[in-house]
Amino acid sequence: MPLITSGEVVESFDISAKSKIDAQRFDRYVIAALAKLESWVRDTVWAEANLNAPGNADQAEILKAAAIELVMYFALPNLNTYLTENGIILSAQNEGNTVMRYLSPKEIVEKQAAHWNTAKEMISAYAPFADRDGDGFVDSVFEYTESCPVQIIW
Repeated sequence: MPLITSGEVVESFDISAKSKIDAQRFDRYVIAALAKLESWVRDTVWAEANLNAPGNADQAEILKAAAIELVMYFALPNLNTYLTENGIILSAQNEGNTVMRYLSPKEIVEKQAAHWNTAKEMISAYAPFADRDGDGFVDSVFEYTESCPVQIIW
């Protein structure tokens, strides 16, 4: 059984059953998030979390929460893009004359960065750190840059 399911993502972000976003829409993002998370943490941490090892319940919950944040990181561009025969919708008016505005590309990137940074902060105690460049200082496995919103530096 995977560490998280699409249903847990829907529940965690309180996505309404009335919305057009069903749990299955998150399936591919759950796979991507779990793969990314597994690459971030030490092998023993990942194994213990997936086996629900006794005494590591808090650790497993932290990894689950981080995985859910990463699902949203991966899913946001597709959840916020509505294509029609006339192109991408930036705002729309529903039957009740409520105008809905969707996130701009810049806002999506900012929101993605927030989910990415939340996930990395959650798992920072379980991520491997080392002096990868030999300068005598411990390097972080994470870095945020303007040109590429999210990048892992090894």
